[in-house]
Order: sequence, then C-alpha cells, then structure tokens
Amino acid sequence: MSAPGPALCSATASTTDRFQTGVGPDGKAWQPSIRAKAGGKTLLNKGHLRDSLSWLATAQQVVVGSSSQIARVHQVGADIRAQNAKALHFVIGGRDVFVQSVHIPARPFLGIDAPDQEEMAATAIDWFMQRF
Repeated sequence: MSAPGPALCSATASTTDRFQTGVGPDGKAWQPSIRAKAGGKTLLNKGHLRDSLSWLATAQQVVVGSSSQIARVHQVGADIRAQNAKALHFVIGGRDVFVQSVHIPARPFLGIDAPDQEEMAATAIDWFMQRF
C-alpha cells in the first residue's frame, strides 16, 4: 500500500470532521443525541467510534470503514429491545433509566461528500496528466 495522496487524506479527514460538525456526507445534520442536548457531542463520548476509522487503498479503490461493533448501528440506525432482561438500563445525567426499547436514528458518518468527490477527481486528473 502506498502513502495516501491528498484526496485520500481529504476523504478520511472529512469523515473524522463529521464527529465535530455533526453533519453527514449528505449534508444533513444528525439528530442530536441526549449527550449533545446536555452539552456534549453526538457520537463523540470518548472518541472510540471516531478513532476506529481505518482505510485500505488498492489500485482500483479506497475503502474507508470502522472496526467498531457499534458503527453499523450509528450509520444506518436501529431499534434495540430488551431481550434477556425486563428492560434496558442506562445512566443518563446520573440517573438510572429503564426502558423496553430504544430507537437510535441513523447518523451517517461514512461516505463521500461533494467536496471529497471534487478533490478526488482533481487528484485523479493530476495523476493522469503527470503520467501521460
């Protein structure tokens, strides 16, 4: 694997930046989490999800993804229901909360936005022009 070019760095940087901006690659703001409503950041507690991002480049493609078990849930959303207990248990604001189910809305953080596409196209054209 060769060192990432400028466009690759831009795409991975924009993915990381989404954890600060709270805006997905489609330009839509994420629905604020309970943490965000209390002054924190949505999808950014200790940074484990953001820090789980990785990439792999081949001659044909670049794949950016996450090794986190919770990545898919946050990317596409999910409904979580109590299965092996009477209720789900959370501590929110120092208080115990018990519920039967929780809806986690989709908050896409993986993907290519318009500025990424433009930079990747420019990088590909530059690469092509330098070689031919």
